[in-house]
Amino acid sequence: MDLEKLESAAALAFLCQKVGCDEMQAADLIALYCSRGLVDSWCGRLIKIAEDQSRTGLDNVAVPDWFWDQSYGRLETSIDWENGRASCLSLGESEVFKVRIEGIQFCSHGIASVAVVGIPEKPVSPIVDKGSVTPGPKRNQEKWIDWIAELVAYMHEDGIPDGDYASGQDEVIAAVDSRLAKRGKGTLSRSTVQPTVREVLIRIREI
Repeated sequence: MDLEKLESAAALAFLCQKVGCDEMQAADLIALYCSRGLVDSWCGRLIKIAEDQSRTGLDNVAVPDWFWDQSYGRLETSIDWENGRASCLSLGESEVFKVRIEGIQFCSHGIASVAVVGIPEKPVSPIVDKGSVTPGPKRNQEKWIDWIAELVAYMHEDGIPDGDYASGQDEVIAAVDSRLAKRGKGTLSRSTVQPTVREVLIRIREI
C-alpha cells in the first residue's frame, strides 16, 4: 500500500479489519473524522454542477471538509467506496448545487489513527487522572478527543519518528503534550496514552 495515501476501498477494508466493524460503520467513521478535519482526503477530480448545469472542475485537490459534513448521515449523498466515487446534493442557503468526486484517497496516518480510536460511542474506561478537578468518564473522554485530535495533527505535520515497530513513543507523547499546552488544553497521564501511541506507531508502520 502507498505509504502516504490509501484508496477508498483499501481504507474501508483496513478499518473493517482493525476495528472489527462492518462496511457501513467503517464508512461512517471515515466520514465523521473527515468532517471534523482530522483525516485528510484527496480526489483525482472534483466537479461542481450549478442549477443551470454549468460545471466547474478541479483536478488533484483536497476533498473539502464541508463535503464530508454534508455527507455524514445524509440521504442526498451517494459514495461508491469500491471505486472511489461520490456525489452530493448541497442544500446551501444561497445556492443549490451538486458535487461529483472521483478518485478518493485518504491519509494513511489518519486512517491508522481512526483504527486505534475506533467507534466514538464505544465506552471509555473511567480512568481518573491525578489532579483532575472533576473526575469521571465524561471529563476523561473530552480529554481523549483533544489528545487524539492533536496526535493526528502532529503526525500530519511532522510524520512519525524514525525507527521500527513501536519505537519513538516518548517522543510522540512529549510532542503532543507540548502542543496541547501551547493551546491551553489539558492532557492525560503517560500511562493512559502510552498504549494508544504504541498501537498507532505499530499500525502506521504496518501500512
